[in-house]
Amino acid sequence: MAEKDEGKKKRTNRGITWPDTAAIALLNIWQEEEIRISLETCKSSKEMRATYRTITLELHKKGFTDYTLENVVNKMKKLRQRFKKEVDSAKKSGKGRAKPWKFFQRLNDIIGHRPNVRPAFCVDTSAGEKAEDNSDIDHGEEQET
Repeated sequence: MAEKDEGKKKRTNRGITWPDTAAIALLNIWQEEEIRISLETCKSSKEMRATYRTITLELHKKGFTDYTLENVVNKMKKLRQRFKKEVDSAKKSGKGRAKPWKFFQRLNDIIGHRPNVRPAFCVDTSAGEKAEDNSDIDHGEEQET
């Protein structure tokens, strides 16, 4: 039986499994100022794809040559989603102190400042009960009799 190679990707029914070493290399590239700025300022899908291509090439330079552009795009998307889920979960009461996700701090440094992750404020858009007629409420005014 062959031993698992930590540096190689494994295919599952759900996609590619990234070893921590590859994920950390991806986070290191993503954390570079030039890459972050490029991702935040892309105005077209063509520009975004070019940035992802750059990230993929940098990952290849670090020795992780088995990952395609699509693998990188999907991994970054999943990392963003998991980070957002962790942030949202931490806001809820009654959760206690859960063990922190291993990539939380790294992603917090990279995308934690973004308003789509941590909005400045939230607006309740639920359709609540109809407003009641409060015309008979005493507002401290003298009533005529």
